[in-house]
Amino acid sequence: MGFARILCSNNMRMAAGRRNVSCRMVSRRFRRPSRDQGSMIEANLGEAIRRLRERQRLTLRGLAGKTNFSPSFISQVENSQASPSISSMERIALALGVTLGEFFQWAETKAPRIVRVAERHGLTSEWSKAKIEALGSSGVDSKLEAVMVTLFPGGTSAKHPTPQPREEFAIVFSGTVTLTLDEGPDEVLAAGDAVSIQAGLPRRWWNTDTVDAQILVISTHSATQP
Repeated sequence: MGFARILCSNNMRMAAGRRNVSCRMVSRRFRRPSRDQGSMIEANLGEAIRRLRERQRLTLRGLAGKTNFSPSFISQVENSQASPSISSMERIALALGVTLGEFFQWAETKAPRIVRVAERHGLTSEWSKAKIEALGSSGVDSKLEAVMVTLFPGGTSAKHPTPQPREEFAIVFSGTVTLTLDEGPDEVLAAGDAVSIQAGLPRRWWNTDTVDAQILVISTHSATQP
């Protein structure tokens, strides 16, 4: 039996004033779909979170308090023993005062001005069955941030629609995805369809198809640096 990883996501139910984290165990033999994934250079999410946390002189318990996650969950993410969902990554990034794309910079994988398709740096979420690739630099002078989100079949950004603090523009690059905004109806978006999502509006991406779906997401950059 192979080594197991813990896959976790936000659970919107509140218990004793703390947001639960629902987890499930999977074998490390988990294989992401083999359809054309390019040669993405994997960034170390846990190392990036640790660097940012220590830069702000936050303890594990301190960061846990800002995210409403448990200290043990934060520790597991930092040590690559837990694979958070996309929405959980966004929650941690917000607590650290950075964007999701800035994780690449703090993992020492800062993207150059020109990003070749074979040289994209990315993060993988096994829980979300997704990968996120940086398409440009996320330096302090950047006004916009662009990432390519690939949702494999059955992949989803979260269990429920969750808010993102920055305005987003998204266009489906390939495949078909289902988008839920707040409490509205599910909308099916095909390649070429686009949507503007205002800051704070809960949203959930979901791939119910049998092939990969790619979404180009451009968001406004963080106004302040940690």
